[in-house]
Formats: sequence, C-alpha cells, structure tokens
Amino acid sequence: MQVQLSAKAARDLRPGETLRDHVVTGLSLRAGAAGKTWMLYYRVGKQERRPALGKFPDLSLEAARAVAKEWKQRIARGEDPSADRQASRVAPTMQELADYYLNDWGPKNYAAATLTDVRNAVRNEILPALGAKTPVRDVTVQAVARMVERKAKTAKTRANRLRAYASKMFQLAESSTLGWRPKRSNPCRDEDVPHYTERKRRTHIKADEFAKLKVAFETQAIARPRHVACLYCILFGGTRVTEMASAKRAWLRGNVLELREHKTAKRTGDVRSIVLPTQAIALLDNLPEHRDGSLFGPGVDKFSLWKVFKAARDAAGLPHIQVRDLRRTFASVAKTGGASLAQIGDIFDHGSPVTTARYAWLFEDAKGELVQSTADAMAALMDKD
Repeated sequence: MQVQLSAKAARDLRPGETLRDHVVTGLSLRAGAAGKTWMLYYRVGKQERRPALGKFPDLSLEAARAVAKEWKQRIARGEDPSADRQASRVAPTMQELADYYLNDWGPKNYAAATLTDVRNAVRNEILPALGAKTPVRDVTVQAVARMVERKAKTAKTRANRLRAYASKMFQLAESSTLGWRPKRSNPCRDEDVPHYTERKRRTHIKADEFAKLKVAFETQAIARPRHVACLYCILFGGTRVTEMASAKRAWLRGNVLELREHKTAKRTGDVRSIVLPTQAIALLDNLPEHRDGSLFGPGVDKFSLWKVFKAARDAAGLPHIQVRDLRRTFASVAKTGGASLAQIGDIFDHGSPVTTARYAWLFEDAKGELVQSTADAMAALMDKD
C-alpha cells in the first residue's frame, strides 16, 4: 500500500525514495543525497515540466501544497510558471542596470560631483529598496512609490532625487541600446509615484553672524587647518564646495584658479577661472604642497568639509546654516556692495540667466528701496510750489 504523504512521512523519507501527494495531483517529494525536494509535474502542450518548488523542511507540506495549487491555477490560465521562472533567472537584474548606469552611461554624461551623488544614491538607497537581484522588467510602480514615500518622511528633496535617478535608469532600460523593459513602461513616471514640492533655500550668513562663525572657524582650525582654509576659500571666492575641495595646486595661476574639473566641464569643455581675493591667497600661501597635487591635501572633500563646518556652525549657534550657503552668502554681500545680478552670474560662471535668477530674491529689498526712493522723489516734486 502506498504511504500517504504527511509531515511524518516526509521526515522519514530516505534517499532514493519518492512520495506522491494524494491531495495535489502532480506534487511529489524526492529524497536525494543533497536533501529532500518538492517537485511538481505538469504538461504544457507536448512538453513535460518537473520544476523544483523548494526544499523540505524549509518548505513545509502545507506550504508546498499552497505553492503547487497556485502554479496549477496559472497553468489552467494557459501560463507556464516554470518557463517564466527560468526566463526571470536570466533576465537582466537591477544590479546589471545599475552597473551600466554608473559605469558606462554616467561617466559620459554627469559631472564628477553629480556622479558621486548618483553612485551613493543607487548603491545605498535605490538598489536596497528595489532589490539588486530583481529583474528590471519586474520592478513595479508600487515598489518605486514605496521607496520614494519612505525617503520623503525624512527628506522630501532627497526623495525627488531618488525618483529622478531611478527614472533615468528605467529610461535607459527602455532604450534601443538595452531593451530591458517595454517602451513607455517607466514606473517612475506613473502618477502614483509622488513628486514633492521643493522650497528653494534663501539662507545666507547675516552681517551679525560673521564674527561668531570666525571664532568657531579658528577653534576648528587648531585640529583641521586645511579644512578651515578650504571653507574660507569657498566663502571668499564664492565657489561651489566641490570645485574648491577638488582643486589642484597646478591649477593656481597667481590669484586665478583655473578649474579643469567643474560642474559644467563635460558639457562645455571650458576651463572655469575663479579669481581669488588676497584673503584666500594668503591662506593658500600658508599651506604646504601635497604629494597628490591637491590644493588642500588628502582627506579634504565635501563630506569631511561638511563635518568640520557643522561643528563650527553649531558652536557658533547657527544650526540653520549649511556649507552650500557660503556661496549664497558671497552673492548677498556682493549685492550689498553694489553688484548686479548679471555680475554675480558672471562671477559664478552661470551658463544661463535662468540659473542666476535663483539669486534674484537677494535683490528684492533693493528693488523695494528703489521704488520707494523714486516715489519719494516724485512726491517731493509734486509738493514744490
């Protein structure tokens, strides 16, 4: 008499033996030297399939029957679950898409600083959220939405960046070069994936805050002189953080720093010239030359600069100030000194007036003062006899 498949019978099964299930037709448990495996027999047309569903006891009898029933429902609908699973195993994964994005496409299209941010986002946030081994074609709108919503709980702007980077990845997956997803199937562009309104920062160091920050900088300079010198040069030169942090000693020509690597270098191919004031040059003259050729030496990058700046700004009682606000501060002081918006755009090497327009809010007070003074002058003329 055939022994019926049960939990006890499954445990007692010896290598070389097979037990067929009396509940789900086609389901069986085979014992081999490497362990016990659940198998499901079915036919698709004239082809026979005997896929493995999982190992016993990792997959219990009840679980194996549930999986087998689900597969048989799919078979009844005309599907071939085993073939689909085999195809998914050889289908390009999110890890492969990430490798292409970061190693092939990214270096040709992103500036170095942007590429660093993209790499961090993909490796530390996008792949863990969507699954490195997940087939590219299987990523759903719901999975992307969960990733974006989870990040938005702590950082809405960052959530938007993850959405944008992931969208570019899936755009590449749809391209004729890869063809890993159907056209117009980008899950990031679905209306169910949220996009959050970003408030532009309008923060800069105020006149009464400079002295506090200087004292804090001097304290930090005791242990981190090169980092503080870099922060001062960013402030005095109105540069981007990465521009100054990645500068080479060989790029310095007198009081002009000629950047070969900068944000728009890949697009324009131009060298960006930064005129440095005497305050910045005095700091640079006091720095030793480094073997790696960098202006501030090894270990000075945007991440370490942020740590030093955070310690200084917190000690100064200015927790609302960020490193990127140093550039905005330069624009504010330049405006106070009489610089026009166009002049600030020229100093910042903006390729478009639209970019410079982000600093237009600095001129709102001046605009109001001009309107008021003009109206006062006209009113005075009217009051003349």
